[in-house]
Amino acid sequence: MLEIIVTVTLEVAKCLAQCLAPSAGRQIGYLRKHKSNFKSLKTEVEKLKDKRTIIQHDVDEAKRNGEEIEENVQKWLEKARKIIGEDVAKFGEDEEIAAKMRCCKGLCPDLKARYHLSTEAVRQLEDVVKHLVAGNFDRISYRTTPKDPRLCNKDYEAFQSRKPALMSVISSLTNPDVNIVGIYGMGGIGKTMLAKEIAKQLDINKLFDSVIFVEIRQNPDKMKIQREIQKEIAGRLGLRLSQEETGPVIAANLYRRLKAEKKILIILDNIWDHLDLQAVGIPLADEHKGCKVLLTARSVDVLAVKMDSQENFAVDFLDDEEAWRLFKKITGDYIEGGEFKSIATEVVNKCARLPLLL
Repeated sequence: MLEIIVTVTLEVAKCLAQCLAPSAGRQIGYLRKHKSNFKSLKTEVEKLKDKRTIIQHDVDEAKRNGEEIEENVQKWLEKARKIIGEDVAKFGEDEEIAAKMRCCKGLCPDLKARYHLSTEAVRQLEDVVKHLVAGNFDRISYRTTPKDPRLCNKDYEAFQSRKPALMSVISSLTNPDVNIVGIYGMGGIGKTMLAKEIAKQLDINKLFDSVIFVEIRQNPDKMKIQREIQKEIAGRLGLRLSQEETGPVIAANLYRRLKAEKKILIILDNIWDHLDLQAVGIPLADEHKGCKVLLTARSVDVLAVKMDSQENFAVDFLDDEEAWRLFKKITGDYIEGGEFKSIATEVVNKCARLPLLL
């Protein structure tokens, strides 16, 4: 019986030794290789510093070109900064302290401290190597649709007489069953300013992802008008057009690019005659319900008959109080009670309450 117990005990001890041997070997390895672990960590950290510098240069260049930085790139740079600036720096201080630490009245090195720092070096080394691999990005940045500075509309006056038209147009443009909306009124009445303010409000309220403003120049050559519109839209979308491409090819490329936009508004300002939106490459109706067109014209017939605009809104004259307020803003408040008030009043009347003349 005793022999059996001894045999079993020996077998158990043997198994335990076999199981514990690798672990014990690793523990001893941390002590034996502590210098090489420290050296490997420093080497990989230097690689991380170099890589961070290169990526930061790419980021800076992308920003100068007006591009947006990918979120994962920004997070990678932030983590790299933390690894280099905090964790490794602290580790370096601890290592120097541990190298001076000794036990047994200064006769032996402090093995406990060295073991702890060696294991910490291995852990940080793994983190650094993983972060180096994570920094192999397919791209650093991406292009966005640039905002048109013309749509800032800082000079717009929020006249009460304009508010009903503004709200009605915005309501129509957000109606999923309406694709083309028109604004009409005589020259100088303020159609362009109103259209820009509508674009600004839509942007502020995030009702459209992109707004593109195109001013139509009067030209008897409709093909040239079409080409100018295509160039303006393509430029705002970051789409490059080749000089060798024909009209239908350009229209097809523009069509595909506009279809990729979830919600986009195209403002065609100052329409004079029929313009074939399909030939331009603008998808409408069931082709792309997220693409809307806002037109401005002097004649409602141009909008309703020639452009098939579904809803049209008139821009009327300013009332007397609004006309006087606008004139004072331009000339200064001093005319209110000065000797020139009678002349100023006459000038305002001669301008017939037209914002452009005022």
